[in-house]
Amino acid sequence: MKLYLHIGSHKAGSTSIQAFLEDNQAALTERGYYIDDDLTFRDHWQLAAWAGYPDNADYFINTLQAFHDNALKQFIDQFEVTLLQKLEDAKKDGRFHSMVISSESLYSQCLNERAIARLAATLTPHFSSVSVLFYFRDQVAMAKSVYAQLIHGPAMGKQSYPDFVDTVQAESEFDYAYQLDIWAAYFGGDNIHIAEIGRKPGALKGEGLIHHFVSSLALSFSPDEFSIRGKASNRSSDYNNIRLIRRLNQCCSNNFINLSYNSLWVRGWRWLIKRLPVKGHYPEHYDDQIAARFKTGNARMKAKFGSGGQSQ
Repeated sequence: MKLYLHIGSHKAGSTSIQAFLEDNQAALTERGYYIDDDLTFRDHWQLAAWAGYPDNADYFINTLQAFHDNALKQFIDQFEVTLLQKLEDAKKDGRFHSMVISSESLYSQCLNERAIARLAATLTPHFSSVSVLFYFRDQVAMAKSVYAQLIHGPAMGKQSYPDFVDTVQAESEFDYAYQLDIWAAYFGGDNIHIAEIGRKPGALKGEGLIHHFVSSLALSFSPDEFSIRGKASNRSSDYNNIRLIRRLNQCCSNNFINLSYNSLWVRGWRWLIKRLPVKGHYPEHYDDQIAARFKTGNARMKAKFGSGGQSQ
């Protein structure tokens, strides 16, 4: 039985891929592909939470707010048994020759050798082969998208963009080449498959992402057999809008006030700010800094693992 392990990254089409797997689960099942709800499109972050524990505990408790401290530990203790049972059930079911797992958290929350080694040690004995699928945006676009989510999301981020750029240049999550070298060490370099999405020439765009993903599963896309969910409009905030939301976050959470993300007062102000006619662009010199930091690594990654999927 083969495993197709889609690991992300964040902000690189993972939601579209998981929507495709959910909408076409029956069609894929007919073709021998096992899609488990909890490992792919429902609570797909659970596998990453287990593999990266305890290093990623703060993310799942405080940022994602998926667990309280004791509940996370209880989940970790129970999850491996659940996972192994799912794998055994899939192997025993005679309908399946392949399994698909999709979670962008596998990349973002398994950022050290211990986590990736744990995944490999648990998964590889159950499959004849494991193909690791990695989609990515260039780090400049990735940084802006992640920063917007940090400010707009439940974390109610307060960090300035210049400080965030310093974090980007230091954090291993943005160093795709470094991270994929670790994945290659445990899953094999020939089993790492990459493709770039975005607006650059040769990058995957729109439905091209799903077509490429289907091809990566050794299938051919046909509109008669598979459907692609219409992409919801996702109006991105400009730089000035994000700066105002950041100020709101600072006012709502400090030594004197501690309002939650879902409080009516916060939601009202966020609704208003998002509709203010403010315009502003990210300072371009930060783009140059980020691009320069990762230029060499990106070139090495593409040479080692592939050109980025433009042939699909």
